[in-house]
Amino acid sequence: MDMERPVTASRKDTLEGTLEGTLEGMKGALDNLGTNVFIADRDLRLVYMNQRAAEVMKTIGDVVEKLFHVKFEELIGTQIDAFHGDRARQIRRMLDDPRNLPIRREIKLAHLILDLNVNAIRDAQGEYVGTVVNWEEISDRKRLEAEVGKVQQMMENSPSNTIYANTDLVIEYMNPASLATLKRLEHLLPCKADEIVGKSIDIFHKNPAHQRKMLADPKNLPYRANIQLGAETLDLLISPIYDANKNYLGPMATWEVITEKLRLEREAARVQSMMESTSINVLYADRDLVLRYMNPASKKALKELEHLLPCKVEEMIGKSIDSYHKNPASQRRLLSDPKNLPHRATIQLGPEMLDLLVSAIYDHKGEYVGAMATWEVITRVRNLLTVMQAAAEGDLRQEVTVSGKDPVGQVGENLRAFLDNLRGSIRQIAEAAATVGSSS
Repeated sequence: MDMERPVTASRKDTLEGTLEGTLEGMKGALDNLGTNVFIADRDLRLVYMNQRAAEVMKTIGDVVEKLFHVKFEELIGTQIDAFHGDRARQIRRMLDDPRNLPIRREIKLAHLILDLNVNAIRDAQGEYVGTVVNWEEISDRKRLEAEVGKVQQMMENSPSNTIYANTDLVIEYMNPASLATLKRLEHLLPCKADEIVGKSIDIFHKNPAHQRKMLADPKNLPYRANIQLGAETLDLLISPIYDANKNYLGPMATWEVITEKLRLEREAARVQSMMESTSINVLYADRDLVLRYMNPASKKALKELEHLLPCKVEEMIGKSIDSYHKNPASQRRLLSDPKNLPHRATIQLGPEMLDLLVSAIYDHKGEYVGAMATWEVITRVRNLLTVMQAAAEGDLRQEVTVSGKDPVGQVGENLRAFLDNLRGSIRQIAEAAATVGSSS
C-alpha cells in the first residue's frame, strides 16, 4: 500500500521524475480541456496549471494574493499548504493517502466559490505520484441556482395556479395550487390531475393545431382568454418563458376558475343598474365611513341642498362622513357594529328636514363591509302634516307653504285650496249666523 512506503529523498526524486515524464505526455491534452486543472506532486508542490486555469487565475489573481500572499507568477512551485491555513496539516495527511481520493469540495475565496474535484495520479505501475485538481469558478452558477431555487419556492408556495409546457407543448411543471384546483375539476378533465405532467396539452383542446400555431411563436404572447370547461369558466394568461440567452423555452399559463366571480360581477352589475335607475336617494360608505357611492338620484337631490353642505357634491365621494356630523364619535360607534342597524332617524340640515334609513351591507361571505343610507327631504311633508294636524284640532290658521308639480307639491296646493274653501265656508256660516242673530 502507498501509506506503507515512506517517501525517502531518493524515492521522492524518482516520483517527481515519473510525474514530470507523465506530465510531458499530457500537457497538450490538458491545455485543450474545457476545465481548469492544477497538478501537485507528492510533496503537494504545485507543478502545473493548464492554459485555462492560468487564464482564470489571472482574473482572480488580486483575490488570491490578498488572501494568501502569493502572486500569480509564484503559483508554480508553491506548496498548497499556503492556501489551507490552520487546516494545512489535516489536508496534507488526507492527500498523503490515495485511498482518501477522489474528493469533491466547494470552497469560498472571498466572494468567489470554487468547485474542486481532487484525484490521484498514478504511473504505469500504479504508483501514487501526485494529485490532479479539476476546478471551476462557480459563483455565477451558485447565484443562478439560488435564484432558481428562490423562484421555485415562490412558485411552489404561490396561491396562483401555474402550469408550464416546453416548446413541444408537453406539460413539464404544475405547481401545488394548480394540482389542488385541478383535482376539484377532475371530473371535467380527460385524465386524472396527477397524470397531467408529462402529457401534451393537445388532449385539452378540440382543435390542437390552432393552439400549437399560436404557442409556437412567442410573438403571439402574452395571450389572455376565458375558456369554458364544462360548467366552469377559466381565465388564462399565457406568457412566454425565456432562458438567459433569450431563447424561447415554452409557454407558462397562470389561471383561475372565475365562474363564481363572473356570477358576482353580473349580480353586481344588475344591482348597480338598479341603484343607478331608482328614484330613491342612495349613499354608501365603507367600514372606515368613507363615502364610496352616490346614485344619480342622491346627486340630484344634494345639488339642491349644496348651499347647506360643507363641500360641493362632486367632492363628496372619497371623503369621510365625519364632516357632516357635529359628533362624529357617536356616529362611528353606531355604524361600526352592524347589530345597531337598520337605524332610522330624522336630521336637521339647515332649514331642511331629512329622513334617513341606514342599513348594513354585507359581502358574499356575509361579512359587514359598510353602511347604506336611503334618504329623502321631508321638510314639505312635515309642513303638510303640521297643517293637517292643526286643522284636525280645529286650528285653521296654519299656512300651507308647499307647492309644485310633483306629487307632494300637488297635495300641498290641493290642501291649501281645501283649507281656503273651508275657511271661506266657515266665514260665510259665521256671517249668516251673525245676521240671523241681529234680526232676532
